[in-house]
Amino acid sequence: VKDYYGKVLSKTEDLKTNACCTAESVPDRVKAAIKHVHPDVLAKYYGCGIVAPQQLEGCRVLDLGCGSGRDVYILAQFVGEK
Repeated sequence: VKDYYGKVLSKTEDLKTNACCTAESVPDRVKAAIKHVHPDVLAKYYGCGIVAPQQLEGCRVLDLGCGSGRDVYILAQFVGEK
């Protein structure tokens, strides 16, 4: 695991397995939010999808083991500044 994540992977395209979700299953509002995430963060995304409930405004989000932080950057857009 250390070698795989530390040496083999340097970008998303280096993944040797298929993630457990597809781009087709991502809601449109999440696809729109992804466009606002920095390309360097997107390039190092090794995750398995995102859980983004409809009602997040004003909530707090805690992402344990968030990797590149992609999901946090996306969810922050739905939570808002409060």
